[in-house]
Amino acid sequence: MQEIEIDFTDVTTIPPDPTGKPRHAVEAFAWIDAGTAIPFAVVVDGNFHMASVIRTTAQILQTHGVPPLIRMDRNPRFVGSTAKADFPSPFMRLLLNLGIQIDLCPPQRPDKKGVVERFHKTYQEECIVKHWPTTEAEAQAHLDTYCTWYTTERPHQGRGCANRPPAAAYPDRPVLPAVPAMVDADGWLRARDGWTVVRQVNRHGAITIDTQHYHIGTRSAGQEVAVTLEATTAELVVRSGETVIKRLRIKGLLGGMMSFEQLVNQLCEQCRQERVRLRNRQPARPRKRWTR
Repeated sequence: MQEIEIDFTDVTTIPPDPTGKPRHAVEAFAWIDAGTAIPFAVVVDGNFHMASVIRTTAQILQTHGVPPLIRMDRNPRFVGSTAKADFPSPFMRLLLNLGIQIDLCPPQRPDKKGVVERFHKTYQEECIVKHWPTTEAEAQAHLDTYCTWYTTERPHQGRGCANRPPAAAYPDRPVLPAVPAMVDADGWLRARDGWTVVRQVNRHGAITIDTQHYHIGTRSAGQEVAVTLEATTAELVVRSGETVIKRLRIKGLLGGMMSFEQLVNQLCEQCRQERVRLRNRQPARPRKRWTR
C-alpha cells in the first residue's frame, strides 16, 4: 500500500461513439497496489480528459486514502499537453498538494509499471472477453465484481502471493491516511523548491515561465538570466551572474489553504482554461473554394 500504479486501457468490446473521440472508445482507468497486486479501483468512462481524471482521482483518494507514491506514464491526461512544461500539470499538482510522490515512467517503458500492465491483460482475458460488455454500465458492473473476486478468491501467482488470493496473502494491510479537509492549494511549490532555469530576456525586457510572461526590464534585453523558484516566498528569484536583479511573484497560484472540494474545482477550471488556450492557438482551417 505504498506504491500505486495507474494507467488507462481501452474496453475494446464497447463500440466507439461515432461522434466521440477519434482515438479512444470507452476506457478503464485502473489503480493497482504494486506491493499486493490488489486493485484500488477500476473506473470505466467514455470521455476521460484531465478534468474528469482529476475528479475521478479525488473520489478514489477520498474512498481509499492517500498513498505515499503514485507511478504513472506520460499520458497527456496526467502530465498535460507537453511533458516539457516548466511547472506540473493540474493533475500532478493535485497529487503533490496531498504530499504524494510522483514516479514518472520514462517514455515507451511500460515495464516500469508492470503490475498495472499485467492487470490490464488479465482482466481483459478473464472478464471483458468473457462477458463481452457493450455499454459503460455493463463493463463497470462486471469489473466491480471481477475486482472483488480477483482480490479475495482468485489465486495469484506473483512471488508475494504464492498462489493465494492477494487478500489472503496480505490480510493486515496498512490503513492509508484520509484526504485532509483543508489543503494548501500551492503546496506543489515545495516539491519544486530550488528549481532553476536559464532564460534569455526578449527585446521587450520580459521572459516566459510556464506560459506566463514576467517583466524583467529593458536594460536586461538580450541577456541570459537564471530563474530560481523559491517555495517559501512563492517567488521567482532572477539573477544575472551572482546578482539578484528581481524577485517576481509566481503567477497562476490558487491562493493557499482551501477545502479539498474547492481545490478540485479550481484545478478543473485550470484544465478548462488550458483547453481554451490550446484551441485558440490552433490555426483556422482554410475554407474550400468551389469552382465550376
